[in-house]
Amino acid sequence: MLANPYTFVMPYVASLLVSLVVMVIAWTRRQVPGVRDYALVSSFQAISIFGYIFELLSDDLAAKIFWDDLQWLGFSGIVVFFALFALRFSQHPLREDRRLQVVLYVVPLVFLALVATNGAHGLVHHDEVLIPGSPFSILDYAFTPTVWGFAIFSY
Repeated sequence: MLANPYTFVMPYVASLLVSLVVMVIAWTRRQVPGVRDYALVSSFQAISIFGYIFELLSDDLAAKIFWDDLQWLGFSGIVVFFALFALRFSQHPLREDRRLQVVLYVVPLVFLALVATNGAHGLVHHDEVLIPGSPFSILDYAFTPTVWGFAIFSY
C-alpha cells in the first residue's frame, strides 16, 4: 500500500509556516536597517516552499511545470532582497549605490520574463518529463545556460 502523500509534505508545510512567522516577526521590526528586506526574503521563501508543495502534489506535467515556474519567482526575490538585506543591515557603503540596485532588480526581472515565456523559446527549461515515483512523480528537465547564468548571478 502506498503511503499517504500528504504525510510527506507535512515537513514542507511546517517550513512554510516557519517562513511566514519569521516574515511577520521581521516585519514588526522593520525600522531596523535591512530588516524590511529580510521580511521580504522570508516571504519569497514562503512562495518557493508553497510552489514546491503544490509541485509535489500535482499529477500532470503542465501543473508541475506551473508550480516549478512559481518557485523561480521565490528564488528571484530571495536573490534580490537577501543582497539588499546584507548591504543595509551591515551599513555597507554600497547600500546607496543605485547602479547596483538596478542590476539587482533587472537581472531577476529579465530571468522571470524568460520563465513566464519559456513555452515560446525554451531558454529556461526544455525536454520536461515526469518520472513516475511513489508517493510523487518527479518533474525532470534539462537546465539551460540561462539557468546556469542566473545561478552564477545569484551567488
